[in-house]
Amino acid sequence: MDDEAPKTIKLRAEDNAWFLLATLYGRPAPDDRELQSKNCQAWNRYMANAISRDSRQKLVGGGKYSAEELNPSPASEIELFFWKRHKQAGSAASTALPKVEPWRAIDFSIDFSNLEFDEPLYLDRFFFPSLITFERASFSRSADFRNTAFAGPDYFKDVDFSDPAHFERAALFDFTFYGATANFERATFSDSATFGGANFSGGANFEGATFSEHADFNGANFSGGANFDGTTFSEATFGGANFSGRANFDGAKFSGDANFERASFLSSEEIPSRWPLIAMTATFHHATFSGRAYFNGATFSGAIFEEAIFFKEADFSYATFSTEADFASATFSGDVEFHATTFGRLTRFDFATIKSMMAFVNASMKVQLHSSGRSSGGSRRAFSVPNCTKVQSGAV
Repeated sequence: MDDEAPKTIKLRAEDNAWFLLATLYGRPAPDDRELQSKNCQAWNRYMANAISRDSRQKLVGGGKYSAEELNPSPASEIELFFWKRHKQAGSAASTALPKVEPWRAIDFSIDFSNLEFDEPLYLDRFFFPSLITFERASFSRSADFRNTAFAGPDYFKDVDFSDPAHFERAALFDFTFYGATANFERATFSDSATFGGANFSGGANFEGATFSEHADFNGANFSGGANFDGTTFSEATFGGANFSGRANFDGAKFSGDANFERASFLSSEEIPSRWPLIAMTATFHHATFSGRAYFNGATFSGAIFEEAIFFKEADFSYATFSTEADFASATFSGDVEFHATTFGRLTRFDFATIKSMMAFVNASMKVQLHSSGRSSGGSRRAFSVPNCTKVQSGAV
């Protein structure tokens, strides 16, 4: 007897009323910007009914939309076009236009779950005023969410992106719901995924997600917690990314290069630490870096790399750890560079395994360096710290 759970049958996108509304005037070709814009304007004006005047002014004031783009349109203005789109698509969805209650974004959700998108999806600059879900949807062609604004929780759990996924400059924020989260739990990105410049004002959850190609989070802003627990990356770049909430990369695996150059981890939230009164903002506990790891110029209030494994070079040059830097039991197989790195109140390398060179040229340590490291042969290994400046005395 087969114990495997039956696979959920995906629905055709055009059998979903929300998709018909999003493509009100037809499915645009890749180079048909006019039709893409026409669909976007029709959607945004209809969705504008769901939010207050103050909320519309906030969006317009932010420069993302013009007042005309968010000028609410009555259902009667697009009902005929919806009926024609339904007929043209041979849709099995309801012929009724999805209802949007005035100023009641919290009372409805936009449901794209379990759909099969077999053609490119263009939602560039679309506005979603309420909870939206794409759970278990599959994209066999590219998905374009560039410059899209999500005002409520958005769910991309268990979504399969086979082609490139674009979320550049997307705004995943919240003025309708409290604690809204962008949820990409267990999502699979088989091609490139681009979140460059995206703004996550609520939480961002990528737990268990898989990025098989390049994952680009350059310049992304995470105002709430960022959870990448157990995430699998090929090549990943977080250059210049800002983490204002807790950043969790526990158990993450990087099979290619990982680039966190000039990233900032400056949360006010405290993460439990082995040392009292020391707040941690980034955790990479048990993370595996199979490629090169770059943290040049990164800024941490505190960071945990306990039991992390670095198979190739790791560069923390010019990084700043304001409180604790914990590399206890970490394994470094390649060269490690802490050139001009600034360490805070406690720096730990207890029982770390160093198989190559580790340099602390011109590094600055405010209190003490714990270094009960071991070489690849298992014996205790003393650390060489040339030109290391200690503000206070401490054992090396």
